[in-house]
Amino acid sequence: MVNQEPKNLAEQQLIQSLDSQQLALVATWLLSELEHRFEEGYRHPDMVWSLAWMSHKLWILSSNKQNPQ
Repeated sequence: MVNQEPKNLAEQQLIQSLDSQQLALVATWLLSELEHRFEEGYRHPDMVWSLAWMSHKLWILSSNKQNPQ
């Protein structure tokens, strides 16, 4: 499911406009945002899940761009 191109047009455009290193950078930034929110004491489950999922998805898409099958 994750390794497929997104169906959302905005996501498709984002993925197509960034190279694998840029996608990895955004994924890392999302994880740092998650860590920052935790340090601030904000641990809302939906926010945690969303940031972790988006980061994971971008790492996989980055990897797929680097190593197309």
